Amino acid sequence: MKPVADGSGLRWGVLGTAAVADTFLAAVRAEGSGEVRAVASRSRDRAEAWASARGVPLAYGSHELLLGSGEVDAVYIPLPNALHGPWTLSALEAGLPVLCEKPLAHDLETARRIQSAADQAGRIVVEGFMYRHHPVYDTVRQLLDGGVIGTLRSVTSRFTFVEERPDSSVTRADLGGGALLDVGCYCVHLSRMVTGREPRRVAAAEIRRDVDETFMGILEFPGGVLAQFEVSIVSGERHGAELHGTLGTLRLPRPWVPGTGPVQVIVQRWGEEEQVFSAPGADPWVLQIRDFDQAVREGRPPRWPLSDAVANTAVLDALGRAARREDAWTAVEAADGSFEHTDDYD
Repeated sequence: MKPVADGSGLRWGVLGTAAVADTFLAAVRAEGSGEVRAVASRSRDRAEAWASARGVPLAYGSHELLLGSGEVDAVYIPLPNALHGPWTLSALEAGLPVLCEKPLAHDLETARRIQSAADQAGRIVVEGFMYRHHPVYDTVRQLLDGGVIGTLRSVTSRFTFVEERPDSSVTRADLGGGALLDVGCYCVHLSRMVTGREPRRVAAAEIRRDVDETFMGILEFPGGVLAQFEVSIVSGERHGAELHGTLGTLRLPRPWVPGTGPVQVIVQRWGEEEQVFSAPGADPWVLQIRDFDQAVREGRPPRWPLSDAVANTAVLDALGRAARREDAWTAVEAADGSFEHTDDYD
């Protein structure tokens, strides 16, 4: 990777004014080495209002103007899912490294194009899974490697909430919405991260209207490990993950937002009292930005390479296909001997 900035920190440009951009801005300022120098929106008025309210020096009325301005060293992309890939590619064409919100792309073909473009440009692209930077996952790895639950056999996880905003990109198919891409990507990534392997096949089911509103998936990993997950944008908020082994279960009550205070990792064994291990708290947004900043300025790979994002997209792609396969379902015979059932979902 080519170093980009000098010894001072990165000058960031933000493409879009989504709510998560405020979280990113606060983390850049907390990290302390760089600055958010510019923001772009399709509306110049919106960009100027956002920048003025937050003390950001520059505002642009189009993403293209920001990318060609010469005023930024790196780009953060918090746009809707379907726009992640196209604008990551545009940023790479402009010679800029990219931190793109998850998921990196809404399909595998686009993810592979990003990998090729990043390799050709010699620029870093990182998928914005901030949760994985939290030190609780170092503790989880130590516990797994230490055999506290024996041999890992299965992983279960969930991430559900109710999307109430009528204009949300999460509920729009044209913007890459739906439960799988919005939050299922977390469950898939965690399953891959804790197993340290790639699944060889998947199965899935969904309840769909304009987008998949509730999605359940199963991943089969080499070595006899299964992972299952549930995600939804129409179900009350639930977070959680459990790693099940031959000796017991490791439980993470808050896997996606562990918190900045001490974090508990709970080990449960049948007939025994729970063991509670503590991991230090931290702001994973700050840690993600610090790793990206140092990788760009030092010309080294980031902690999680782009290939990890492409691999995660490959699994999401396969899950989406599996959920849409009618021949994967076996009809259940009704008590009266018929196979006709009423769809009363509302």
